[in-house]
Amino acid sequence: MLLRKMLFMPVLVMTYRDTPFKIIYNRMIERGKEKKVAVIAIMKKILIITHTLFTKNQVFDKSKYLAAIGIKNLM
Repeated sequence: MLLRKMLFMPVLVMTYRDTPFKIIYNRMIERGKEKKVAVIAIMKKILIITHTLFTKNQVFDKSKYLAAIGIKNLM
């Protein structure tokens, strides 16, 4: 519960700014998801990415992530 409270506002900001997560958020909204459900899904994505980067001792590479989710250009 605490983690969700800590992530909610940063994720909300990321859905309004030019980030890969904004594109994913907009896709979810277009497919009929409720806004809060889409925000929580983005929170889960961030947790999974963070865990993977931590366990593999890597740095976040935006171009690698965009290619993995099928986005060619970031707006």
